[in-house]
Amino acid sequence: MRSKLALLLVLMLSSLFAEAQLSNLSPYSRFGLGDLYQGGNVGSFSLGGSRTAFNDRYMINGDNPATYGYLFNTTFQASARIQQLRLTQGNATQELSGGNLDQFLIGFKRGNAKTGFVLGVTPYSTSGYSISSEITDDIGDITYRYEGNGGINKAFLGAGRKFDIHEYRYWTDNTGVAYDSLKVVKHSFGFGANVNYFFGNISQTRFVDYDDVTFIDTRAIRNTRLADAGVEIGAYYEGTLKATYDKDKRLISRSKIKAGVTYSPSIEMNTRLEETIEQTITNSGVIFPLDTSLAIEGRGISEIPDRLRYGLGYEYLSPEGRTFAAYADFEQRDWSSYRTVIDNEEITPELANSSELTFGFSFTPRQIDDEANVLEKTQYRVGMRTADTYYVVNNEQITDQAVSLGFSMPMISSRSASKFHFGMEFGTRGVSDGVLLKEDYLNIMIGVTLTPYFRNAWFVQRKYD
Repeated sequence: MRSKLALLLVLMLSSLFAEAQLSNLSPYSRFGLGDLYQGGNVGSFSLGGSRTAFNDRYMINGDNPATYGYLFNTTFQASARIQQLRLTQGNATQELSGGNLDQFLIGFKRGNAKTGFVLGVTPYSTSGYSISSEITDDIGDITYRYEGNGGINKAFLGAGRKFDIHEYRYWTDNTGVAYDSLKVVKHSFGFGANVNYFFGNISQTRFVDYDDVTFIDTRAIRNTRLADAGVEIGAYYEGTLKATYDKDKRLISRSKIKAGVTYSPSIEMNTRLEETIEQTITNSGVIFPLDTSLAIEGRGISEIPDRLRYGLGYEYLSPEGRTFAAYADFEQRDWSSYRTVIDNEEITPELANSSELTFGFSFTPRQIDDEANVLEKTQYRVGMRTADTYYVVNNEQITDQAVSLGFSMPMISSRSASKFHFGMEFGTRGVSDGVLLKEDYLNIMIGVTLTPYFRNAWFVQRKYD
């Protein structure tokens, strides 16, 4: 019964997510599929976006399904984002703010199992902008306005399994005879896959408004609906370089390396395009259509390029109980091959090959000490990223650079491994040269992960009531 209720909850949250997601604020989201969503979770967001080799057993990393088998237990995860944006073009500036629900994920796993399953929904891209320009012609002032909203969501079901290779550590006496031993994990491999379903609508509207009331205004509305299925596969490895234990078999210190890779094949997303051009008048700020000069509807495909992402990590546990970790990610994607074909007519926007490089560092003062206070058990993170986006404006590729920080804090008075997560990112995109637009942004991400107390496990079939 509980499993059915949980599934119903996820479906309700997915529906709420699809309806309540607010649009992006960036004018650059006018191009292509909009702003592409940065995957992972709040933890990897605080690491500059380093997520391919990021594996925290108390958080779901939906961007690498190979990590699902490492989850501590059944976990529910949710987050939201808040954005503040300052736009600069020449001497003109404008400030905007907004927010949206970010992701809902639930991972199913028993504590000692080697296989985990994840069901969730996240954004894939978001679009939202309002741009206007005014010119003066022989017929008077003319205002051109461009508005858009919407985006693509991703619902997915994934599975991952880990495989451990063990070795024995021996304790010997003065004569070299072993009197005790301990079985430990030397190498661990994870493999997994997500089955994704993409769905969404991108709405774009163009206005031509004449100051002279003797001329009729024009409004062109284009709605692009996209939907299709795809897959994503991932692999993960972690290996112990060195580990020391005391005579009571307690871990004293350890260093290990991590590596991850994810791959998403290209997909041809089913696309339906609806476009309407109307003549309008505006009365008291309300637009009234007078006549429709064009109304077309077509079907076709949008070809999304494949994605390959690599990640590396290093983690060290000191004898004092402090944990240090460092991560790096790299991704390159051929967006120049992106195209949309509607009724055998190709619509190809100018997009560039994109790339992203990220770095992150985390520190936990006393993670394994049960007597430590909340602040000592909190994990602190910093990171940075630099990217060449797929946007091309006036033959110039738009770059994006950001620094980030955040933390994951155990919930006070909770007997479980549930945590509260916080992250923020400061970044700049584009340049202000009088023609191009510069964006200075602050993104804040807040989330929670909820796990059961080990004596009150979820999704267990009770034999006695």
